[in-house]
Amino acid sequence: MTINVSLVVTPIQVSLNGDNILVTLSQPYIAVSLANTGPQGPTGATGATGATGPAGPGASVVPITANNTTLTAAAGWFFCPVYNNTGSPLTIFLPLAPVAGMFVSFADGLQNAAAHNIIINGNGKSIASFEGVGGTTTIGNNAGTINPLAWDATNNKWVQFG
Repeated sequence: MTINVSLVVTPIQVSLNGDNILVTLSQPYIAVSLANTGPQGPTGATGATGATGPAGPGASVVPITANNTTLTAAAGWFFCPVYNNTGSPLTIFLPLAPVAGMFVSFADGLQNAAAHNIIINGNGKSIASFEGVGGTTTIGNNAGTINPLAWDATNNKWVQFG
């Protein structure tokens, strides 16, 4: 840090120049100026933690037993154990009008999907799954699962992740 100090001794003087009045001090004064040229000081303390935000949507378990079931559109996590005892493939339709923030996953609850496939239908929307991009994705092995599908409103399709 640099400190500049000067001592000025001046008698008082008052003068009038048109509308301006000029006053000069009669006593000595000290003029001090500080320049910020020193090293940076230590970091200050961390401020208080803000309030806790609202709870996010919880996970819901939605068991599926009937063929041609259509899921209801709602934001949140949905785990769907599928119990296919129909003796044939079972199709599940994703919502016709999905909403942002919806995540859904499926699992073969009876462990018989190799004989009785579980078909997830995008209901007119594409599904970008590990199988590729198409209108459906399938659980075709016993105890198989479909990792979470998330609705991607920007690209108008379901996207599998996980």
